[in-house]
Amino acid sequence: MKRTSFIRILGAVAFAITAMAAHGQSLTAYNDLHDFGGSIKNAGGSSGPDGAGPWSSITFDAAGNMVGTTAYGGAYGRGLLWKLTKAGTYVDLHDFGGTVTNTNGSQGPDGEIPYGGVTFDSSGNMYGTTLFGGPYGNANGYSGIVWEITKAGKYIDLHDFGGWTTNASGSGGPDGGNPCGGVTLDAAGNLYGTASAGAPYDQGIDGAGNVWEITTDGTYVDLHDFGGTVTNANGTQGPDAYMPYAGVTFDAAGNMYGTASKAGPYVGGNVWEITKGGTYIDLHDFGGTVSLPGNNQWPDGETPYGWVTIDSVGNLYGTTVAGGAHAQGILWRLSSGGTYVDLHDFGGTVTNANGSSGPDGRNPYAGVTFDPSGNLVGTTAYGGPNNWAGYSAGMIWEMTKAGGYVDLHDFGGKIATAGGTLVQDGTRPWYGVTFDAAGILYGVAAYGGPNGEGGLGDGSGMVWSLFQTTIQGVAISPASVIGGTSTTGTVTLGAAAPWTGAALPLFSSSASAVPPAVLLVPAGSSTGSFTVSTVAVNVKTTATITVGKGPGSKSATLTIEPVVLSSLTLSPTIIGGGGTSTGTVTLPAAAPTGGAIVSLTSSSTSATAPATVIIQGGKTSGTFTITTKAVSASVTATITASLNGGTQSATLTITLPTLSSVAVSPSSVTGGSTSIGTVTLSGNALPGGFVVALSSSNAVVTVPKTVTIGAGANSVTFAVTTKAVATSTTATLTAKNGSTSKTAVLAIVPPTLTALKLSPATVGPGGSSTGTVTLSGPAPVGGLIVSISSSSTKVTAPAKVTIAAGQTSASFSVKTTKTTPAGSVTLTATQAGVSQTATLTVS
Repeated sequence: MKRTSFIRILGAVAFAITAMAAHGQSLTAYNDLHDFGGSIKNAGGSSGPDGAGPWSSITFDAAGNMVGTTAYGGAYGRGLLWKLTKAGTYVDLHDFGGTVTNTNGSQGPDGEIPYGGVTFDSSGNMYGTTLFGGPYGNANGYSGIVWEITKAGKYIDLHDFGGWTTNASGSGGPDGGNPCGGVTLDAAGNLYGTASAGAPYDQGIDGAGNVWEITTDGTYVDLHDFGGTVTNANGTQGPDAYMPYAGVTFDAAGNMYGTASKAGPYVGGNVWEITKGGTYIDLHDFGGTVSLPGNNQWPDGETPYGWVTIDSVGNLYGTTVAGGAHAQGILWRLSSGGTYVDLHDFGGTVTNANGSSGPDGRNPYAGVTFDPSGNLVGTTAYGGPNNWAGYSAGMIWEMTKAGGYVDLHDFGGKIATAGGTLVQDGTRPWYGVTFDAAGILYGVAAYGGPNGEGGLGDGSGMVWSLFQTTIQGVAISPASVIGGTSTTGTVTLGAAAPWTGAALPLFSSSASAVPPAVLLVPAGSSTGSFTVSTVAVNVKTTATITVGKGPGSKSATLTIEPVVLSSLTLSPTIIGGGGTSTGTVTLPAAAPTGGAIVSLTSSSTSATAPATVIIQGGKTSGTFTITTKAVSASVTATITASLNGGTQSATLTITLPTLSSVAVSPSSVTGGSTSIGTVTLSGNALPGGFVVALSSSNAVVTVPKTVTIGAGANSVTFAVTTKAVATSTTATLTAKNGSTSKTAVLAIVPPTLTALKLSPATVGPGGSSTGTVTLSGPAPVGGLIVSISSSSTKVTAPAKVTIAAGQTSASFSVKTTKTTPAGSVTLTATQAGVSQTATLTVS
């Protein structure tokens, strides 16, 4: 199994990019790239649970796609290997915990819970480890595997931990187990890593572990067994450290470096080296004291969980989880000449990412990474100003080349999606950070995210990116608007946004101006725009719109002017004196909470408007009534509405009253019945009244010759009488005053048959009853003939009955024979196509 070489020297890789913005002016754009804990298409092709709890750092393949692992979730609940393409497509590459071909050639259990990350060789094959699984154990035993996925997608179990091997001493003994770190390749393509437990000096519950190699031909070699006796950093024989959690790092000369988290002479772990020739050297023992200027002693860090990073001149860097001035861990440097320096003590007070003084991060489990400018960047699993699930949530920090400590991002708060929705940020960034070729920072958070716990009990987590730039400017145009309208903000960045885009949080100092929660500057663009909506205000208001948070943020000022009227309308605009008109005042946007009080005035005493009208909060208009007086000559009144210094006017013309309408109700009657007519003026009648002449176009309809509308009134009613008709007809009623006339049409219809009744309704055989037919109105001249029929020949009635002119009913006799059988007989009356029935019961 030949592997092409690929050397991973953390912190010493040269990035051909422009250096990041100077600190004190920089801005961090934090993006949520993927939320674990949901449902996806698993590697088998069926829908199932996504991974959860990503503990490892991110690796980029040759095409720039992100690859990593989750410790939990997936099809078997034991983690998965994922890829996130530059196009944003998320792919489940492999689900751990199933059945595979183990290194002994037989089918058996796959590895489980991959805490370590992914390493690529130059051919595109992937390598990594799992903490548990394989044929030698389960979640409670010394186990785990080294795995490979070829560029073609074939999954290979390279080594099963927990068995029997040749130890570093050359004798047979227990292999290491439970590798937490990933895999590193040397220049020849050999694989290297650590196991946190097992091996001949195993300490039981604490483990011991080893450093191992898998050569290009597949041979497994135990290079060093932790937990024995070595020459400590002070030059004396003593206990070796044990339990290495992180992987290994090579310098340019091929020497290997790493950390062990426990034991050693001060029981705080150590930094170690294995030279290219195979010699193990204890470089520094944690847990003691370190010297400060002035010969002051200070507690050293303890428990290094993270990897070692090497700069271009051979200095080593790393972190400890505990110890230091605040007992919350430190950032350390060990120079190529052997000088040890405590660079930063975590757990104190710093300026947080929001710009205010607050708690520093604490407990950095991960190692550190150099950015392209030579600044150190890392994470802390706890600390910072935000809490989640009862614990502090962690942060991303940076130590500049000049020694300045910067809080880049505080986990555990609320972050905004590209659509502006606030969601839960990730928490517990256990592992470190990765830069892409463009200098963008990436990492994972093991817990939190919008999917929360995901029902897995081990967190859900997310993939994030952090883009650093400067804000060149923020502009609002227009910078002054009337409350209730909107304006546009524009942000100009010092560099184009990366392929993920740049998510910038937006803030407003006033509830009267509302920007979106986040602005996503598109990929490749250095500008982005957003809309600021405003609410109506009654007083001039100033709002500060801020882009970003912390020292790198920038702001612009927006002035919100009080809401003013956009229009005043009257309906009608011409009215007779004494009539009313409706006014409507309108705003360009909804009125503020509490409403907008509009002042009203009239230029004439002949038209009276209320002193004010209130446009209710949230409404855009309000109405009011204008009353007028009777006038002897036409008058013009100007109605004026005022709000917050702005006015709108409309003109109302008040005229002498004129005849405006005549109406009848009902507008259709049966001949012989009555209707009510109403004459209406445009205003109130003057003293002496208003006389209206009335006429009808049809002799069957009679109206008064005149009606008088009394002084001060604007209408009068009158009776409309009709005569019976044999066929439908209409009459036009005309009301006239001077040259003005108005008309209304009344329809007169003939009467219709409305009922047939029998009395009594029950008779014995040979008995008789009286039938009565009834019309809807009086019969016309000549009367109306109603046809009568019976459903039985034993029950007889006249074939026709005449309802006399002017009458509404007529009666007739119904007779039965003595031989009429008991039962029901139906009698039917029909007139003009309308029938009515009645039932006679013979008993």
